[in-house]
Amino acid sequence: MQTRLYLSAAAAALFLGTNVAALADPRFHPGMEQCHSTDIATRIAGCSRVIEHIERETKHNKICAYYNRGDAYEAQGDHERALADLSKALELDPKAADVLAARALAYKGRGELDRALADYDTAIAANPKSAAA
Repeated sequence: MQTRLYLSAAAAALFLGTNVAALADPRFHPGMEQCHSTDIATRIAGCSRVIEHIERETKHNKICAYYNRGDAYEAQGDHERALADLSKALELDPKAADVLAARALAYKGRGELDRALADYDTAIAANPKSAAA
């Protein structure tokens, strides 16, 4: 019966584009649900849990964890932590327009307008149709 449930879940996952490993082992993405929370403190805590086990995550999840936590830190006005996390996300994907725009905002918050403009320019060049850029 358990094998049958797993196969049904795997079939649904393939149909919906979900990672089967995530369905099989809830520890695969520790804190990922909280990492997407609208509550800033919950988002920081959830993303921090994901980052603690970052080597297990996909590239996409790594970028999301650093981006979401960086964005939450920026919402709190913690530009230093925001810049650190957003820069880590950009190490994984240097042309991520959303991350570049978020880092530009953090640079602007620190009064580093030249660096903010450089990130905005890079975001626009990377993805001219992006709403974030």
